[in-house]
Amino acid sequence: VPVPANRIALMATHTHYAFGHFLVFNGYTGPFSSRRTGFDAKFADRLAAKIGAGIRHAYWSARPARIGWAYGSVRGIGRNRSIAPFLHNDSLPPDLAAAVHASSDEPDLAAVDPLLSLMRVDQWDPATERYAPAGALAFYGVHPSVVNAHNSLYTGDLFGYATRYAAEQLQPALPGFVVGIANGIEGDVTSVRATDTQRESRRVGHKLGADIVELWKTLETAGDAAFDTTGPLRVAYRELAWSEAKLQDSGKLCPYPSQGTPAAAGASDHPTAMRIFNAASPGVHTALALDEHACDSPRFTLIGIQPHAHAGANYPQIAPILLARIGRGVVATAPAELTTVTGYRVRKAIADGLADPARTITVAGLTNEYLGYIATHEEYRLQHYEGASTLYGPNSELFLAQQLRCLASTFNAGSGAACAAGQADIDKVLAAPYVATNTSVLPCGHAPTAHAPEHLTPVGRDINYDGERYYYVSFDGPAPEWVQSPEDLEVSVMSSGVQLTDGRGELMRVLYDDSVSDHAWKVEWIAPTDAADPVCGKKLSFVLKTPGGSVSSDEFTVACDAPEASRVWP
Repeated sequence: VPVPANRIALMATHTHYAFGHFLVFNGYTGPFSSRRTGFDAKFADRLAAKIGAGIRHAYWSARPARIGWAYGSVRGIGRNRSIAPFLHNDSLPPDLAAAVHASSDEPDLAAVDPLLSLMRVDQWDPATERYAPAGALAFYGVHPSVVNAHNSLYTGDLFGYATRYAAEQLQPALPGFVVGIANGIEGDVTSVRATDTQRESRRVGHKLGADIVELWKTLETAGDAAFDTTGPLRVAYRELAWSEAKLQDSGKLCPYPSQGTPAAAGASDHPTAMRIFNAASPGVHTALALDEHACDSPRFTLIGIQPHAHAGANYPQIAPILLARIGRGVVATAPAELTTVTGYRVRKAIADGLADPARTITVAGLTNEYLGYIATHEEYRLQHYEGASTLYGPNSELFLAQQLRCLASTFNAGSGAACAAGQADIDKVLAAPYVATNTSVLPCGHAPTAHAPEHLTPVGRDINYDGERYYYVSFDGPAPEWVQSPEDLEVSVMSSGVQLTDGRGELMRVLYDDSVSDHAWKVEWIAPTDAADPVCGKKLSFVLKTPGGSVSSDEFTVACDAPEASRVWP
């Protein structure tokens, strides 16, 4: 599909019990990853194939749509598990400080980001000539790991229960309706739970799901005025080189990513067996007098990973950030888990770059790469779990905030050149308006039109791949919105008006590649080569059928002297 990687945001959530062998870095596949360590290439390939298939399906299912945003404040789902580092910050954002002050008896319940963001997508339904709900994506900041690591079942945990409950309650109008959740500002936020069982996970998940449903209802009440059928749709993206990255004023990040010993002991809500060692206790750090000039001072480095391996061996060195404006909503992504105050400071920096402090900015972590945690520089000095897991040192929070602010400035005709100071050539700013497909965005009440390709070019034959015979037809025409979805497309082989194939057989393959100068569409067919086959020597043609109409190729004759064709595509 003609969607570049810099327009795809893979937003992860996580449990504390699942497969752990799909990351290629030593620090993530070593002794602290899981009981069986190592990188599983087959699992990684399978995971990539399934994600890729989802992206392809989404692209081919594209239809005119409208988008609505709703925002709410939700408490009681999460609490701050590292309240001491949180309170160690020199300053707190005003609204966060006010919430903590008002809940002085239980500051951990107030020391979280309560923002629940909901992006609702409605697609045009030609049958009813109305927009109908197709799905929603929620953003909320909490570790969705209620169930303990000793559980033997694989589930989606808190977020899995929340999305399923919300989808069931909303009673979708279109097939394939889906509710998703992306993780927000959650680095030091754990779930509010009484136990660590599946039953408790379901209870908390249903509560969050109910909050999503209530937010959805506010869009229902607002009606058409709450939705956008036209832009803006803008995306800015940069791949950052984190090793020794320079800050805009002074200072830089560490050349080698590492963790402090408290990282091995786990967070306060999910401690590991390493807590029996004093060196892994929260707050353990080196003597400042000995290491005050080290970039990662006062970290007491966790051994076990090559201390001076080349950049990118133990942990990622290149990790991207992305900023998207979708209608009235703004989403920023970070390749790590951000503590609450880090997330607030990042949000403030983006607002400054956009010069629009009134706009709600949704921050999503765990996107497109994983750099562990990013704590504030004040939290870092205490070396609790989150600070000890901040790979590139105490300046990481400042660096991320500066980079996202610069990226935001590109939306206001700014160059963003300052973002690239000291960065590698791999970095790019891509802030031009972008439309994923050529599908027109239509106002409510008008049905979309489908345009068939103008013509098919003559069929070529005797196309050999390793001794296998293929027949193919290439043709011009609009991109895949003409097809609308894979289920709408049929490709058949015809002989004198008689259909010889079922249109969706395993010997047919359809490709679309807009990188070529012309004839972006191609249909391939492995012709049967048995001399007794009735198609041998006959004049045939390809026919493509979609709701937008049918088109036929020129006739061609099946050759009977080809070697036996394989049923396996190269």
